Amino acid sequence: MTQRRKTYLFWAAIVIIASLLGTYMNNEIVRLGQVFITVYALYRLLKMDGALKRAERAAHRTKI
Repeated sequence: MTQRRKTYLFWAAIVIIASLLGTYMNNEIVRLGQVFITVYALYRLLKMDGALKRAERAAHRTKI
């Protein structure tokens, strides 16, 4: 299994665990934690894929 796939599975498992905890302990702090974990996981995965490098991609497009 590649490192990229392991990273995707790791963050997916973290989000699933946070979601399961949110179903059992339904309060505002846990809900905020769920949102934070989900957004952070999305950020890490997009950063890993290079999707957040908009300035570099824009510079590359103008060179073509």
